[in-house]
Amino acid sequence: MNVTEDTSWRTICAAKKSAQLASIPAEWIIKCLPELESQGSVRGVPARSGLLSERELEITETTDVALLLDRLHSAEWSSVEVTTAFYKRAIIAQQLVRPSVRIPSAFCGLYALRPSYERLPYCGAVNALEGQESISSVLGPMANSMSGVRIFTKSIIDAKPWTKDPVALRKEWSESEYRLYDHGKGHGLCFAIMWDNEVVRPHPPLQRAMAMTKAALEAAGHKVIDWEPHRHLEIYKNAVRILLAIDSLSSHGFVPQETIFVADGGHDYRTQCELSGEPLIETMLPTTDPHPSTLGEPFVKTLVGEASHLSAYDLWQLHKEKRDLRKSHLDHWERTISRTGTGRPVDAIISPAVAYTAVPHGLNTYVAT
Repeated sequence: MNVTEDTSWRTICAAKKSAQLASIPAEWIIKCLPELESQGSVRGVPARSGLLSERELEITETTDVALLLDRLHSAEWSSVEVTTAFYKRAIIAQQLVRPSVRIPSAFCGLYALRPSYERLPYCGAVNALEGQESISSVLGPMANSMSGVRIFTKSIIDAKPWTKDPVALRKEWSESEYRLYDHGKGHGLCFAIMWDNEVVRPHPPLQRAMAMTKAALEAAGHKVIDWEPHRHLEIYKNAVRILLAIDSLSSHGFVPQETIFVADGGHDYRTQCELSGEPLIETMLPTTDPHPSTLGEPFVKTLVGEASHLSAYDLWQLHKEKRDLRKSHLDHWERTISRTGTGRPVDAIISPAVAYTAVPHGLNTYVAT
């Protein structure tokens, strides 16, 4: 269905927003929202909003989920109190925040897990590019503590999601794997730090954080070596690009490559937008008073070029290239056994989630590591 009126999607959006606000109890509406938004950071909004009592702030700012569960178990807090407090805090978030997972967590000092694909259930989730299975998207938790990530993940796996989602892996929670029994039980590990992926160099705050991490690991008795970057630009061009697909990069000096994501040339996005007439959002830059950018165009476009529609055969070649890159990277990892001193390849690679600290809206132009 094509919508011819330019304002129809705006009308639908306004109606949805009105319905959302109408569903919130009047006493839970933030009256000083414009003032709070003008302060830039939204991290202090729950405390400044006036909607949460001191006790509710204490409950919702308890970052250790295990401690929260203990206080529920001991009846120090009631289930009603905890549910109401988090319900109110969620409603506050619905009036300000629209989060993702990996990069927002890094920007905001949170813990997050981007699991291997098909490890946690995805069946029934609303998504774009439905039917694109070349590289599966995943769902994962965001939390204020590692205990929260662990409890969430274990709870989901303990519910046997493979009985509801046909592609979820049939693999129960393994406490021995969690405690690293096959990795020296967590003692005397060897980590590799990727200081630079030879595509984008992390900014000084990220380099400083990695140096602090290295020092802490070594002080705890672990070994840290440098990770030697391996074909990262090829991996990036094959898999990570979201909106662009190309036929050739010869004008940029790169070997001709093509991308898996949106090998349809953006057809799915356009088709979905045509249902309402809404324009395709190509940037998150604000329409008023945007932050200036020193880049002439998004960096991903500089690396990749313009989008194009790929044939089924072209996509198969990308799949073959992806398998070859995976094998090459696996072999590269396994060869580190000669450098670790543990009799094993490196136990983990450490790198920034993104190459820079939090940026103004619209300037998060490079998302690969």
